[in-house]
This record gives sequence, C-alpha cells and structure tokens, in this order.
Amino acid sequence: MSEGIYFAPAQILGRHGNKRAHQWQRWHDDVIPALVAPYLSFLARGEQEQVSPGHACGCKRRQLKISCLYLEKINQINLLICPCHPAPQQLIQQGLFPCSPVAPSLAVSLSMLEFTRECCYLW
Repeated sequence: MSEGIYFAPAQILGRHGNKRAHQWQRWHDDVIPALVAPYLSFLARGEQEQVSPGHACGCKRRQLKISCLYLEKINQINLLICPCHPAPQQLIQQGLFPCSPVAPSLAVSLSMLEFTRECCYLW
C-alpha cells in the first residue's frame, strides 16, 4: 500500500462517498497548503493584532456573512471575497479557521481550537 490516506470505493463509504472524498481532496491539495503562509504570518504578528481584510484587486467580489465562534462570544462578520482573496485565507489572517473550503458560513477561532485540543489531551 502506498503512503498517505487511502479512500475506499464510494460504495463502501456510503451514498455520499464521492462527495466526501472530493471534499477531503480539496482541503488536502488546495486549501490547507494555501493557508500555511497566512497562518505563519498570523503567528508572527501575534494573536492580539488584527489585520484589515482590505484588498485592491480588479476581481469581481462578493460578500459572505460568517458566524465566528470565540471562547467568550459568537460574532458575525462580513467578508468581501474574490478569487485572489478567498475566504479561508482572510479568516486565517484574522485568527479564525473556516469550516468550509470555499464559502464558509462558520469559522472557529484558533484560540478556541487550541483550548479544545488541550482539553482533549487531558483525558
């Protein structure tokens, strides 16, 4: 067997197996690699410093309304996205992890994810 993750045929994965496999492939091949640089930039800046999501490209933009889960609150933000500045990259720059690879409607703060990870390792 080759290295990496093996996906069973769609029949074994169930009715939505192809969709799940395609979604995982998109996260693995496109989204996560594109988030590495913005994440490292976020870490270098520090968690408290915010970045303005403004950009000046000529692309057609659309607005996304995203619910954001933090340790102490739930907030809603509006993002202007375009092909040059996709939502996942803008969210990571603001310390949020998207719950969808293309047009997320929900994002979770990186500090909340860290807290959850720490709690799980205590058990």
